[in-house]
Amino acid sequence: MAAAEGGEDPDEQPGGGFDPDFLTDPLQSFFECPLCLAAMCCAVQSSVCGHQFCKSCLEKVFRASRQQDCCLCPVCKKELRKQMIFPDIALNRRILDLKTRCPNGGEQCKWKGELREVQEHRLLCPDQLVKCPNEHCQQRMKRTLVDRHRKDACLHQLVKCDTCKYAKFSFTRYFGAGRQVERMNMEEHKKNHCPGREITCDACKKQVIFGRLKDHHEKRCLFTNVKCEFCPFVAHRRLLEKHLSDEDEGCQERIVPCPFASEGVDCKHKCARRLMPSHVKAASVEHQLLLAKGLASTRAGLCKMMAGGEENRTTNVSRSFTLSLENMTELVLPHNKDTSRMSVHTGHYFVPSEPFHSGPYGTGYNFIIVALADTGMGLFERKLQVSIYVHTIPGAFDECLQWPYKGHIKLTAVRQKGTDGDEVYELHREEKESRKHLSQPKPMPFDEIGCQLLKNGGVGFELPLNCSTSDYWSYPSRGLEDTSGFLVADTLKVFVELDWS
Repeated sequence: MAAAEGGEDPDEQPGGGFDPDFLTDPLQSFFECPLCLAAMCCAVQSSVCGHQFCKSCLEKVFRASRQQDCCLCPVCKKELRKQMIFPDIALNRRILDLKTRCPNGGEQCKWKGELREVQEHRLLCPDQLVKCPNEHCQQRMKRTLVDRHRKDACLHQLVKCDTCKYAKFSFTRYFGAGRQVERMNMEEHKKNHCPGREITCDACKKQVIFGRLKDHHEKRCLFTNVKCEFCPFVAHRRLLEKHLSDEDEGCQERIVPCPFASEGVDCKHKCARRLMPSHVKAASVEHQLLLAKGLASTRAGLCKMMAGGEENRTTNVSRSFTLSLENMTELVLPHNKDTSRMSVHTGHYFVPSEPFHSGPYGTGYNFIIVALADTGMGLFERKLQVSIYVHTIPGAFDECLQWPYKGHIKLTAVRQKGTDGDEVYELHREEKESRKHLSQPKPMPFDEIGCQLLKNGGVGFELPLNCSTSDYWSYPSRGLEDTSGFLVADTLKVFVELDWS
């Protein structure tokens, strides 16, 4: 029977009766269609003989007869006419009350219900055979396999071309972010139609994206003939640059700036290359005056910036830094000392910070923070006296600055642990005697800075630390620490504030 097979599309009108194999109870004979031997679907009855059939089965008999509106009863052979056939509503109701399992016969669906619910169930049954939703695909499959079929196998499924989908070129605004093509035509699309496919440039023989071929010819291809914008010269692009840049044999009509414009002379004259020698000869005196003016202006501006002129004083009043003095163990432990941190005159070791500047971008006065340890500390002594100094170091523009440094300096030893206050040292402007140590520094090796501070007395303060070298021998990975909280993990931190307003 046609309608009983599980392969019917639920959207199509079923033909024949209901398959009795899926009924939960045996089919009774008065529910059976004498033509298809299945449970009658849309039962009709003859008013002549009273026999009952499936509507679709009896319509086939009428169509097979010579006269379309007259046939013989398949059971009793009495003459039947279409006007003698009427729906048997009572019998239909009883048939639709019969209990049935899923007519698709699959293992996945466990549905049970009445026959009247079969058509509604087919719309949701995972085992129902359905046609691929793509228009030209005629394959049928279980409903649960449709998504996989469309994703992986359907030749008529529209898919995005990965070549033009991910090709990030200007042509994507015209072709979209990946053209959709039927899977069966994808190979031809990539070969002949995809704007992201690679083709060979006829001129340079390089592989070029098709969508950028025009741009390649107009801007990049070295073997494409191009015309000079200043003269009638035509040649490969690779030769054009030489044509434009060669002063002797190159393009004489190219507009070029005065050669003195790049030498600090503010000459704005431009003309054809062939006319430039005449300009240089005629404007020699003007060029010399412009050069002298430019040098004077540059020197004045540099001196004003480095000396902290009125403009700098209003815009850069103060600066602050947090500096770290690391590897403080080098001050007291001979086995860990670095000879580059030892003064060649006194033999004392020092720990320097990174250099810092009073002005932005490395300008202004150059300073450095140095830590020096008092001598005589034994292996198990609990006190370590450290002197912290600020000192000027040589800079590239010291000749332009006013000496000695007259600004305010504040040094703060930061307590990294504990709640007690920090140790603060301030150098005020009225302390003229201490400012002799901030005079213009003489060029000296880096390892001479500590020695120079000892000779001059330095500008800074002494910081007592409660620590012992025996702690370092026990736990060398932690470095040298003190109970006062200033020295943590072998590092001392100093906060510096400079103010020259």
